[in-house]
Amino acid sequence: LALHTSGRLHPDIPAHGYVRQTVQGPLDSELLGRALNALADRHAMLRVRVESGLDANSTGERSEGGSGGTVPR
Repeated sequence: LALHTSGRLHPDIPAHGYVRQTVQGPLDSELLGRALNALADRHAMLRVRVESGLDANSTGERSEGGSGGTVPR
């Protein structure tokens, strides 16, 4: 939410906090997926989704073009 707000207030400043990790060796993608889902289950802010163009009483469908929907888990 903070990145969204910052982007709206200062659209010409593309400064965001991104983290990149490099994994060497084998990766169990199923285990990683379960770990990330467990993390999101424990921390509600990791599940926040901010979209523009939605009505206040929206059911998740965009009122002005684009595609709505949910984030796959």
